[in-house]
Amino acid sequence: MRHLKLLALGAAVLGCHSSRAADAIVPANAGPAAEPVFAALFVDARPLTYDVELEHSYSDDTDPDAGAGGMVERRSTVAVSCRRTVARIGRWQVASIACPVDDGATAPPSVIAGHLEASFVTDGRSLWRTTGDVSDAAAIAEVVAERADLIVGQQPIDDEHIDDDDGREFGSAHKVVISGDEVCVEDHYWGGDAGGSRWCVGRGDGVTEAMWYFDGAESHSQTARVRR
Repeated sequence: MRHLKLLALGAAVLGCHSSRAADAIVPANAGPAAEPVFAALFVDARPLTYDVELEHSYSDDTDPDAGAGGMVERRSTVAVSCRRTVARIGRWQVASIACPVDDGATAPPSVIAGHLEASFVTDGRSLWRTTGDVSDAAAIAEVVAERADLIVGQQPIDDEHIDDDDGREFGSAHKVVISGDEVCVEDHYWGGDAGGSRWCVGRGDGVTEAMWYFDGAESHSQTARVRR
C-alpha cells in the first residue's frame, strides 16, 4: 500500500541519524525570521472548506466489486465545513478550528476530525497545538508547559526501534518538518500493523492538510486538504 511506502521512507530517514534520548531538543527557528510560517493562522477568523478523501481496501473474493487478487477498493470524497476563530489572550495569540455540524453541514469523518479540530497558541515565535482548554491565560500556561504540545521553537525527537523475539522490527517515529512554506508534523508506528498521521500548517490557509491511515488486515486512510 502507498502508506507503507511512506512509512518505510520515514523509517529509513530516521534510521540514518544517530540515536538520541527521547527528551533531546533541537532548535528549529534559529536565526532571525521575518515572519514564521504559521503566522497566517492567527491573522483573521475565516470559514474553511476541506475536501476529505476516504479510502478503504480489504480482501474479499466473494464481493462483486473485488478486483485482481480478490481486493476490494472503495474511494469517496466529502466536503467538510470548518471555522477558524482567533483571539488575543494576554501575551498569547490563539487560533481555534472547529467543524460544527449545523446548517446541513457534513460531519467530518470521526478520525480526521481529531486532527482538524484543535487550538493553536503562539507567542510570535513558537507554536503549540492542543485539544485542551485555551479559554484564559492560566489554561494557556498549562498548554505551554507541556513539551508534547510544542511544535515549533524546539523539536522533540523520539526515534525508537525495538526487535521482538521473532526478529521483526517494531517501532514508532515522531518528526516535525519545517519548509519554506509550511510546517508538518508526522507520527508513524510499524511492526505487525502499521499506521500514522500527518498534519500541516502553511502560509495563507492555516491548517492546509491532515491525514490518517491504518494498514493491517484492512487498510483505511482519510486525507483532508483545504480548498483554496
